[in-house]
Amino acid sequence: MKLKLKVDGEDAGDIKCKPITLLYDGSYGTQKIEIEDEFPPLNCRELVASYDQISDELIKSWVKQPIFVYCWYLMWGGNIADRKLALRLPESHEEFVNAADNLKYVFTFLSAFLYRIIQAKGKPFRVQYPEIGLHPAIQANLGDLFIFCSTQASMMKVAKLGGEGKKLLETLFAEQWCNDNL
Repeated sequence: MKLKLKVDGEDAGDIKCKPITLLYDGSYGTQKIEIEDEFPPLNCRELVASYDQISDELIKSWVKQPIFVYCWYLMWGGNIADRKLALRLPESHEEFVNAADNLKYVFTFLSAFLYRIIQAKGKPFRVQYPEIGLHPAIQANLGDLFIFCSTQASMMKVAKLGGEGKKLLETLFAEQWCNDNL
């Protein structure tokens, strides 16, 4: 798919987007890049302000979805030394409210990110500042998450996994799942 690109407000042509296309927007003193796309970007700087919108119903619906649980596993697995953090997946509003800020952020990010994938129906969309609020070790796991979510076949395979929530996480850890299993 091609998207129109502007640099400093002037037309700079089209850019061909692959399932994962990384762009530096130039917001640190260089030329500003603008992209004309169909969907507004997922601006992760706004996620912290949405914590109060995370309801018990929303939490319970997400943790029943194997794709959400696998994405949680990707974010908290990999190079994180304390794998018990992954098992702190909030399964209720009370657990979410009492969770550490980085757990709340990852839950909110994954909710918004996976919803945007569903909404986009295979079309590209932008994710701005996904690393904000994440420890560097967790930031490194974003790559695995983006690679997994760029492949519909992988997502479909995970969607067929049995189990939910912390029980599915325990199975993923026990079987040492990774994107290579797909």
